[in-house]
Amino acid sequence: MTEFNLNTCEFKMLAFNNMEFNAKIIEVIDGDTYYIGFIWEKVPIKIKMRLYGCDCPELHPLKTCNDRELHIECGKLIVTYVKQLIETKIVKVKTNNRNDCYGRMLGDIIFINNGENINLSEHLIKCNFAKKYYGNKKEQFAYDYLNNIKRNLNVKCIQ
Repeated sequence: MTEFNLNTCEFKMLAFNNMEFNAKIIEVIDGDTYYIGFIWEKVPIKIKMRLYGCDCPELHPLKTCNDRELHIECGKLIVTYVKQLIETKIVKVKTNNRNDCYGRMLGDIIFINNGENINLSEHLIKCNFAKKYYGNKKEQFAYDYLNNIKRNLNVKCIQ
C-alpha cells in the first residue's frame, strides 16, 4: 500500500466530467438537485448532482421573491413527484464537462419507465414542471406558470 505524506503530496480535485455510469438516487433535495451514489474505482461515492438544462421552483426562494409561498408549495409538489419517479432507484447518469458554480456535478439522469429511457430534465420541461436553464440568468416563475404546475401535478405526467 502506498503511503502519502499530507504535507508534501499534490492534491487534485475529484471530477467526474463527461462520464456515463449507473447510480442510485439517494435523496431528492429539490426538483433539480439530488444526492446520488455510485461506485468509482471500488469506492462508494455520494455526491450532490444538479440536472443540466432545467430549473424547478425553489423550496427556499429568497424572502423577496414574488409569490414566495406558491414557489415553496410547487417546489414541494415537484419533489414528491420526482421521488415517486426515481428515489432509491438505479438510474443512468451522464455528466457534463464541468460542475456548476456551487461545485455540484452537472448532468442528465435517465430513468426507465415502461421499458422506455426517459431524460428527467426533458420530462420535467415537457410536463411544464420546470423551465429550460443552462446556467445563465434564471427566468422568474410567473404566478400563472406556478398555478399550472400545481394543477398539472395533480394529474401527473407519468402514471
